[in-house]
Amino acid sequence: DDDSLEILGIGISGQMHGEVCVDGNGRVLGTVRLWCDGRNGEEGTELTKLFQTKVARRTTCARFLWTIRNQPEKARQTKHLTTPAGWIAYRLTDQWTIGVGDASGMFPIDQETLDYDKDLLQKYNDLVMDDGNDYASSSSSSMP
Repeated sequence: DDDSLEILGIGISGQMHGEVCVDGNGRVLGTVRLWCDGRNGEEGTELTKLFQTKVARRTTCARFLWTIRNQPEKARQTKHLTTPAGWIAYRLTDQWTIGVGDASGMFPIDQETLDYDKDLLQKYNDLVMDDGNDYASSSSSSMP
């Protein structure tokens, strides 16, 4: 009688609008900002105007823009930017990956490629560089 179970897969979902900043050693940097943290309303409005598409204040890219401006040392140390669900997936698999649904809560998705919109990523990087930061390219490439 074999009581063992065969696990075929595990699905992870939830908290798509969180901001989990992780350093190069895989450590979470500070407190995780969840969907209900509204400090980055101005950044959401600013990105909506820049991208010409709605960017809610709870979107991770708006949160991270706030972090860049208000917690620059934390932003500089960030090597991976993900959601709480992405963090759990990383801890379980040692891979930086999230589903397209959670990814769309981080940054606008190109509907043709189902990947982050490269033109908008460039605009985001340019905005961050205009703010006087020299780590913009690593911040957007750090998203799963």
